[in-house]
Order: sequence, then C-alpha cells, then structure tokens
Amino acid sequence: MLPLLRSAGWWVELHHDHFSAIATPDTDWLEFCGKNGWVALTPDQAISKDVLARRVIKAAKTQVVLLSTDTATALIWAATLITHEPALLRQLARQPGPAIFRLTRSGTITIDATFK
Repeated sequence: MLPLLRSAGWWVELHHDHFSAIATPDTDWLEFCGKNGWVALTPDQAISKDVLARRVIKAAKTQVVLLSTDTATALIWAATLITHEPALLRQLARQPGPAIFRLTRSGTITIDATFK
C-alpha cells in the first residue's frame, strides 16, 4: 500500500516508524496522530466503540478513517484511497475533527461519530 500511496503523492507515516510494538495501545497512536494533525487510517472497526479510544480521539482532535473491512488487500485499499481521494479530502475538510469516518471499498464515505 505504501509505495502506491506515495507514488500518488500521499504523505504517509507508518505505525512502526513511531512505535516499537505492534501491540501499541490504540489510545497511544490515535493521540499521536491527532497531536501531529495526521489522519489515522485503520481497518480496526472496534475503535469506533472503544470508550477510551473515543475519549482520546476527542481530546486530541483526531480524524480517523475506518476502512470498512479488513479482508481487502492492501492493493485494493490503496486503489480505493487514491480513486476516492478528492471526496475523502472534501469530507475531512467539512468535519475537521475530532471525527470518525467510514470508507467503503466502493468509495462511500460516512461520518460514524463527531464529538462536541
């Protein structure tokens, strides 16, 4: 996924470039993304229901994009993100955060949660 996104002009930061453990708590990396002004991309649907993760998303003003399924390959997700980049960027600009969005492989983008 990384080479495809970068070749399409995306600036991408990888989890393992900032955290040594794969099992880093979601709260840690979600806060890190928010404080750096980065959009978090993840297939982890549980984040939207996790009370602690939601608190961190709100406090750090993180924008999270949930990829609607973790069964798609990285190649499919890269193609989906690149193809639907303009619509995704418009949606992110309309709801600057904190917010949780869902992106389907067909390109449908919905707001899962916003925080007041």
